[in-house]
Amino acid sequence: MSASLIVYEESGVMSMPQRHTISSEFVSISVHARFAMSRVPQAVFFIMISMETAAAGSYPKGALMDYQDKVAIVTGGASGIGKAVCIALGKEGATVIVADINGAGAAATADAIRSAGGKAESHALDVTPTADLEHMIEEIASVHGKLDYMFNNAGMAVAGELRDVTHADWKLVVDLNLMAVIHGSMAAYHVMIRQGHGHIVNTASAAGLLPSPVLAAYSATKFGVVGFSRGLRAEAADLGVKVTVLCPGFVESNIFEAAINAGATTREMKAQVPFRFVSAEDAARRILDGVARNEGMVVFPGYVRVLRWLDRLAPSLLFQAGLKAVRDFRKVRKEGYREEHRTAA
Repeated sequence: MSASLIVYEESGVMSMPQRHTISSEFVSISVHARFAMSRVPQAVFFIMISMETAAAGSYPKGALMDYQDKVAIVTGGASGIGKAVCIALGKEGATVIVADINGAGAAATADAIRSAGGKAESHALDVTPTADLEHMIEEIASVHGKLDYMFNNAGMAVAGELRDVTHADWKLVVDLNLMAVIHGSMAAYHVMIRQGHGHIVNTASAAGLLPSPVLAAYSATKFGVVGFSRGLRAEAADLGVKVTVLCPGFVESNIFEAAINAGATTREMKAQVPFRFVSAEDAARRILDGVARNEGMVVFPGYVRVLRWLDRLAPSLLFQAGLKAVRDFRKVRKEGYREEHRTAA
């Protein structure tokens, strides 16, 4: 049986029902469901899903975008999604401010944009000291006369079971993934309220929508970013400020290499991922398309939307999948093993 889902997704200010044909756009899926009714008023769903991520290049092309002459700050712009977004913004005619704790990497991204005929500058910035982040945002708005987009993208992962993760690990990932996003949003928000327009874009993750065992610390921060962004979106709407939160699945980047991996090597952690990685370039195209359309949540690729739907419909299925993931991880887990890179991805 072919399937179409009617799901509620944020579009504009309010949530509207949208029909999605699951077999198109990002994944091919076949869903077979058998319903069994017990004496209690509930249905038991047995759902088998097969997915195959589409080939690269399947993301929207030629979508209506208007980034020409806009000023955009992107934190975490030296690599991964951040770098790809910076380069895509440059191609669309924006002035891109590339910020990253890796100053040389940020400069290289800005150089690549300028070499292609775009406009960019770079800033070596650790986003966790609030004063430094606020100063940069105010300075950029003053020098350029405005701030159109604030992409709070800098982040890192902490991977491993809770028993192997330290209090220091938790503080680091919360400060970077959650508090820096909040502080960056607050600083940009004040600028955008004064000027009467602007768009804040916060990078969360599919792990901010779905249960993610062995990524509990990372997942907790991303759930926080989703909740913060969705609440702020409603507050900001009547003040002329837009807010979008990004919830990508697995994207090609150095996030594993830049992570704290507790209990297993980087290679072993990556081997646990059951899906293909989306290229950073395809992710950037989907992100800029969603931001241009003022989507409240940009959720991709297709398997993330399907898993989110399943989590609502039959959460026990995802629990079983998570249990299997934990058991598979424990086959390679090494007591006391740690890799600590502690740099933003």
